[in-house]
Amino acid sequence: MEHAGESTNGAVGAVHLSRDEIARRVGVSRPRIDRIYEDYFSDLLGMSGLERRRRREDQLRETGVRRLARAVAKDRVMTALLKSLDKAKRRRRIEPIICKRGSDPVKRYRHKAVRIDGRHVEPVHHIRNKKYCPSGGTTYGVTSISRDELEASAWSIFYVDVAPFRRRVIRSRSTRLLKALFPPGVDRKNIYIPLDRKPEEPRYDFLADEDNWG
Repeated sequence: MEHAGESTNGAVGAVHLSRDEIARRVGVSRPRIDRIYEDYFSDLLGMSGLERRRRREDQLRETGVRRLARAVAKDRVMTALLKSLDKAKRRRRIEPIICKRGSDPVKRYRHKAVRIDGRHVEPVHHIRNKKYCPSGGTTYGVTSISRDELEASAWSIFYVDVAPFRRRVIRSRSTRLLKALFPPGVDRKNIYIPLDRKPEEPRYDFLADEDNWG
């Protein structure tokens, strides 16, 4: 086993110690040192430095992938989208969009978009704000959306997650939203999705697009 130390000229070097000497220095028995070797280092004996480094990199990568998978599995938006797809009984594939960098697994995938069927990126709005409209007696979930966003994707997804109202996943065609909600010259606006009842003559019927994975 190698132990990092300093040579007589002050440079850091490798000092080769016997197992008996290692046991004496750390205050444990020789059989204990032998057991540590067998449990933690036996598979590395005979490997080159490059092989050991690659092995450590592979282990770190596998650990990162497992942490990322657990984070995605616990994500409430992804869970809601998958349940909505099951409810619609459609054979589609919803995948997170993975970011290459970062150690925090929660930050290693996009939270405002998903990939559909391995090809199309669709924006996702997680709606948690609400507004009560006294004139119609209806409560709405509210989010902001831009013209550029609608023009960039054929579909837009809204996860309505406002307590204590029923949660919904709504998927609408972006061209229909543009036509119904964006007059010429308007680049961004708030949209309102009813939470408790369908309003009379809505400008756009969002509730008709619930679980719309066709």
